[in-house]
Amino acid sequence: MLISREKKRNTNIKQTTLQTLTNLLDEHGKKLLDYGLPTIERHSTEVEHEIQRWAPETTNMKQRAEQFLSHFITYCTTYTVRMDLPSSSTAKQDAERLH
Repeated sequence: MLISREKKRNTNIKQTTLQTLTNLLDEHGKKLLDYGLPTIERHSTEVEHEIQRWAPETTNMKQRAEQFLSHFITYCTTYTVRMDLPSSSTAKQDAERLH
């Protein structure tokens, strides 16, 4: 366990150092590879991972969201109208009252 922590700590130090060097070199149009240094191991963040995971479903999710929103608005409007009408009114009367 201690070895694992030490290895992780050393990896973090190495990555931080390489990131700092990358930033400094970028200012001069240079790269780590120009000096034979290893590139940074980049691990995606949780947010990046989720974006990549769901990106192919964007269109489908947007359509579903719009559909559910439409149903929700219709439900809310109908519910509000029905609260204002006598209990004997029909759905047709409800719809007419909306317009």
